[in-house]
Amino acid sequence: MSKRLLRIFPAAIPAALPALLGIEVNVVCRDDRTVFGRLESFSVEALEIQDLRSHTHGILLSEIAEIIHDELASSHG
Repeated sequence: MSKRLLRIFPAAIPAALPALLGIEVNVVCRDDRTVFGRLESFSVEALEIQDLRSHTHGILLSEIAEIIHDELASSHG
């Protein structure tokens, strides 16, 4: 079964964040760093991701190149 990966680019991120709360996402930063985990919280300036080791990562929205998530997993999870 193929995945339905959705890519959310900077202009659309603020509007998409409420729907992504609690969902596993890949956050690709402008410096080519990628953080995978569950979106725990967000504000107008930053978001917090909890990774698989339960570490929390704060990422400024201005540092994000894109957010990628699996639409199929979020609709069933």
